[in-house]
Amino acid sequence: MPDGEEDLLSLSQVCRRLRDVCKPTLFRRLLCTGSVLDPECYDVFGRIMPYAQTIVFTLRGYPYCFGKAMQPLFPYMTRLRTVIFREYGEGLHIELIKGILTAPNLETFVLEDVVWEQSPPYYSSEAPVLAPLKRFIERQCGIFSPQSAKSDLYQYDPHGFTLWFRCDVLSQASNTMEFIRMPSDGLSLQFLATHSWPSLRELTIYGSCPVVDVPFISVLQAMPSLHTLKCLIREAVCFEICPVELAQLVDIHVPPLQDILVTNVKPADPFFQLLRSDDVVTITIIIYIEWPYDLASTGDEVLRLLRSRTFPALVNLDIGFFASNSSSLQQLCSSLALFCPNVRNLTIHLFHDVGYPSADPIVTALTPLKGLRTLRLDMHFPTVDDSWREVPKLIDSSMQRTIEVLPWLDTISFLPNSGSRKWVVCNLEKADDSIKLGEIEHVTRDRYFGMLDQYEAEG
Repeated sequence: MPDGEEDLLSLSQVCRRLRDVCKPTLFRRLLCTGSVLDPECYDVFGRIMPYAQTIVFTLRGYPYCFGKAMQPLFPYMTRLRTVIFREYGEGLHIELIKGILTAPNLETFVLEDVVWEQSPPYYSSEAPVLAPLKRFIERQCGIFSPQSAKSDLYQYDPHGFTLWFRCDVLSQASNTMEFIRMPSDGLSLQFLATHSWPSLRELTIYGSCPVVDVPFISVLQAMPSLHTLKCLIREAVCFEICPVELAQLVDIHVPPLQDILVTNVKPADPFFQLLRSDDVVTITIIIYIEWPYDLASTGDEVLRLLRSRTFPALVNLDIGFFASNSSSLQQLCSSLALFCPNVRNLTIHLFHDVGYPSADPIVTALTPLKGLRTLRLDMHFPTVDDSWREVPKLIDSSMQRTIEVLPWLDTISFLPNSGSRKWVVCNLEKADDSIKLGEIEHVTRDRYFGMLDQYEAEG
């Protein structure tokens, strides 16, 4: 062997061993774009895939040949825990999905804006034998058709892939599933209610009203370990969780819910009476003013709810109601001390028919809540004509009054008007026996549907 070649050989062998040691770290997260579609890349891609813990498929669809070529590899990918499909503009073939689902230790499966190939075989394809999936996140998916206009590519299809995945895949994983977030469009409540979900701890459904073929309370009874429930129904309809007649006839047990966020649900829904008071930590009830429901009645219903139960463990409450005058407003807020005596973070959305509601009845009624630290008030100040010019002055005077009555607060926030995108937030500055308003900040308001627009796999 010529001089120097032995050194090169030794160096090559060292580099090879070093590379083998580094492979699990170098290739633990793979981002797969359209370049892997080249058949010449299949071999290289196949050699590094066994080291992947997370794979993100993005930008382009993966044709049948790619799915078939990669399918045999997944049963041997013991390190793979998370797969994410993100932002597709072309059809994605079901064969790739079927292969991925055979990875033995796959836990998290995420679909974000995926457009499925319009291929009749997948409607009847059976799901493979699955690894114990724990988390499933789905954002609106559609069907790809070469004949479609571009605007039609992303129409949601609740009957094709969704039906296949929910019926064949989720049903197999129901015993191990811990986290589900998916659209409610086309979702059959009977499907959820007829399977057992013993490990499920968080369920989020959002979008249009689901197919109510059984009462929603039946779904909750199939999830004995559920801790977090979020039902974000966009449509202006009354979403009923537990029918009154069912609550009167049947002994209903609900799971130990701790965090609850529901939209367009009547405060008079028997569901709230069924909750275990010692478990609940957070309740958010959002009612939209455009909902064709007698808004004035929300005040009476909320008052009955507040007076009927006590939730000693409740520390976060976000609630909206209508009050026609300061007397009814004070009654409602006074009842909060009974409903959640230990609340720390309170948000009130006040609907009214007066021009400039005063915060004084609210803060005065909240004086029994000595543990309250964060108060946010959405007063629905008027925005017509030049009335908006008075809002900053009103907010300033309301803040001054609030610190006089509730000096133990840490933060006070006001929403300038219902259309505003930012809260006016003030942190209180305390020194010795004095207290004053600190620097004013403008913080983006909560968007209960917008927060579902960005998904990241957990784990």
